[in-house]
This record gives sequence, structure tokens and C-alpha cells, in this order.
Amino acid sequence: MFSVRVKASTHEGWGELRGMLHFADARLRLQHQSNDAVLGLLKSRVMEQEIALEQLHRIVFRRGFLGLFPRIELHFADFVAASKLPATESAVLRLAIPWNERVRARELAEQVELTRALHRTEALESDIARLSAADPLSGLREAADAPRADSLRASSSE
Repeated sequence: MFSVRVKASTHEGWGELRGMLHFADARLRLQHQSNDAVLGLLKSRVMEQEIALEQLHRIVFRRGFLGLFPRIELHFADFVAASKLPATESAVLRLAIPWNERVRARELAEQVELTRALHRTEALESDIARLSAADPLSGLREAADAPRADSLRASSSE
């Protein structure tokens, strides 16, 4: 299980998201709480949102300037799913990582990408097996036999 603390700016700088990003058992979860960035007094309830790996286009770990400002970027393939998460801008969620957790954050991003690649490979293998089991010429044979059967019926009725 990989877990890292995250934070992000919300509401165009007037709010702040703080939470944890977890990855375990091929599930990516974001647990977070929002508060106002000015005084930090107004807080939302703690929420947990699961992010399906199929909804992600990619996940990237960025070191930041001189390796001092690490972050994880979740690039979504589905804009509707991305819009349900706070701090998402143009289907990209940028999560700042504390400097001392940068190694775990990089490992988390690598594990998510590895799992996504494994799922895509398994899906392709099942598609190949399904398509290999089918006779590719069966549709052509049926189409070729259909006009011949119609012409035989027509000639037998005359």
C-alpha cells in the first residue's frame, strides 16, 4: 500500500485541499478536506473519492524546481469524472507533495502506471483470444452463400 500526504489550491486560491492519496489493490483513493486559505477556520467534512484507473489518461510524478517542489499530476481521460474532484483544472489534478514524501510519491505514481499497463495488457490479450477463436471468414462465407440460396429458390420456383 502506498500513501502520501497531498495538498492543492482550490477555488482560485481562496481554498485549500489537504488530504491523503492512497493506492492499494489496484484502487486509487483520495481522502481530503477543504478549508479556506485565508484563516483556515471554515472546513468541509472529510470526503473520500475513489478514482477508477480507467478514468485516468496517465499519472505523472514531477520533481519541481530543483527537486524542491514535488507534485503528482492526475491526467483524466474523462472530463465529467475529473470535474467531480475539487482543485481539478482542465481535467488535470495537481497535488503538491511534502518534500520528505517525494520518494513514496514517485513510487506511488510508478505503481499506478504499472497497474494501468497491466490492465491494458490483460484487456488486449483477452480481445486477441476472443478474436482468434472466431472464424474471420465465416461472415464472408455467409454473405457469399446468401445470394446463391436466393437464386436457387428463384430457379426452383420457375
